[in-house]
Amino acid sequence: MGPVCCLGLRPDGWAEEARAAFVALTEAPVIVQDSRNDFLAWDRVRNIAARQITALVSLGNGSVREIMSDAAPAGLGFSADGSYVTYSTATRTKTTYTRRDGTDYALFRLDLADGGVPELLRDTGEERMNVTWNDARDAFAYSEDGSVFVRRLGEDEAVDVTAGHRGDPAEAEGDAAAGGAAEDEARGADPDPDSTRIRFSVQRWSPDGDVLLLASQDAWHLLDPASNNLRTLLELEPDEDARPRRQVQGWSDDGSHVYYSYSARDRWQRGLKRLDTATGAVETLVLDSNLYRSWNVSDDGGTIVYTMSDGDRPDEIHAARGDLSASRQLTASNPQLDGVALTRSELIEYLDVDGNTLYGILYYPANYEPGRTYPLVAEIYEQFFDNGFNENMNLITAQGWFGFRPSVRFEEGFPGEAWLKAVPNAINKIIERGLVDPDRVGVYGQSYGGYATNLLITQTDRFAAAANVSGKVNIISFLGDSPKITTRNYAAAEVGQDRIGATLWEQPHKYIEHSAVMFADRIETPLLMLSGEGDWNVPATNQREMYYALRRLGKEVVWVHYTAGGHGAGRASTAADFADHWQRMFEWFAEHFGEESGRRAATSDP
Repeated sequence: MGPVCCLGLRPDGWAEEARAAFVALTEAPVIVQDSRNDFLAWDRVRNIAARQITALVSLGNGSVREIMSDAAPAGLGFSADGSYVTYSTATRTKTTYTRRDGTDYALFRLDLADGGVPELLRDTGEERMNVTWNDARDAFAYSEDGSVFVRRLGEDEAVDVTAGHRGDPAEAEGDAAAGGAAEDEARGADPDPDSTRIRFSVQRWSPDGDVLLLASQDAWHLLDPASNNLRTLLELEPDEDARPRRQVQGWSDDGSHVYYSYSARDRWQRGLKRLDTATGAVETLVLDSNLYRSWNVSDDGGTIVYTMSDGDRPDEIHAARGDLSASRQLTASNPQLDGVALTRSELIEYLDVDGNTLYGILYYPANYEPGRTYPLVAEIYEQFFDNGFNENMNLITAQGWFGFRPSVRFEEGFPGEAWLKAVPNAINKIIERGLVDPDRVGVYGQSYGGYATNLLITQTDRFAAAANVSGKVNIISFLGDSPKITTRNYAAAEVGQDRIGATLWEQPHKYIEHSAVMFADRIETPLLMLSGEGDWNVPATNQREMYYALRRLGKEVVWVHYTAGGHGAGRASTAADFADHWQRMFEWFAEHFGEESGRRAATSDP
């Protein structure tokens, strides 16, 4: 067949079937949903979208050959000689609420010559699968309970290649009994001797497939599975929380060097390093305050292509030699920004009320003058550390205000405290430097950040104004308020981003505590809310609850709804709505900062 590529094709009649299923749940005169079906009705509609035919397309003559139609493969790869492919599958068996069941995972090999039945290589049931193949695609490795297993095609079973390197189980049991038994007993748990042993994970195969790069708690190692020889290549810093982030980016084709990205956790110090696999010597190729992403190292290690930003402008693509010398910029993607006054950013360190060290990114007004104090608008969500061009912050700072993105630290079961514990402290740190007027501080967020904003202003009145963009206000009604995303709202609350850690029926008080609308009477901060009619994630009906609550309580609130908008309100709509969205935000904060630009006349209430 010659050179080929692999494509996923839609089966005949897919669009008509999908449309019919959608109409049956939205426009039928009678709509029935039945819990006796393994799948929720909207899940069955979504399952149609997962159907595909996997085909090989000849790059020479364009001919198409279907190779499978009963599964949607992931991680598909060709063997070195092109005679077979390997792939994994994730077969959904039912609607799940926990994210830990309802899907079966398996790994297969398919011979392309005879088009026979796929050979099952590994079946993990409902355990998620993560395997690392060598380049020849004739062996794979995976970690399980701290051990690394290797299976070569043609062999019946995987072999634990780290069995002799994890430490003596008897010694580990003794250590656990001596050092941790009292603590385990205090919390009602049996001592776990395995937890004190070395735990390995797979990083990458060497190009020749003879050696594995492994990581443990304290080091990177090279393991030769054939000889069972394990050699420590790089010792890691003992403090895991302060340890710089390292990620393997490439392995030179001759096996002599491993390239990895490096990023400090307490300052903007980022770059690329090269590790000599023979000596363990580390060579720093670049390390500075620039923001690097998407490292691509050629097989021979002679060329590196990457994206780079100075931290404030958009990324551009660069290319350099293998030692990062003779670097040259390949793109100039944003000439429209030439001559535009952009913000500059600064990493801010502060403590939350629990004494945790956190970081945030401060964005200076575009025409900042030292010695003056400025308003500040904080955008809140979860964690922020790396800078980079940010549209929102450039729009905020173009108004002559500071922009700020502070981080918070969560505790499961009590997530609503996170923003109160960290955001005011972070802003106070900036005020203490004489940069910000404490009476002209605003806060806003989108999606989870909008939810955070609305919850935060039920707990403090220190903000002059706030804005909630597409953020829920009632986590209880939100559970079933967006049917097209099926069970995601339940999972988000119970085991996901909302971090409640329990069902509504197990701990109903937690759901009440984390629903801002339940405490609308405590809100003293003027609130702007923006929503989109087409928002599949947070329906406008959820935000509407807060508008009517605050209106009933005589509070200051404006609700702006974009009929063509989606998740993100006017930002996820037409160009006109995008401009309107931001203009309303600017005028809202300007009015409550006491600036001359007044608020646009509100539309009449329905």
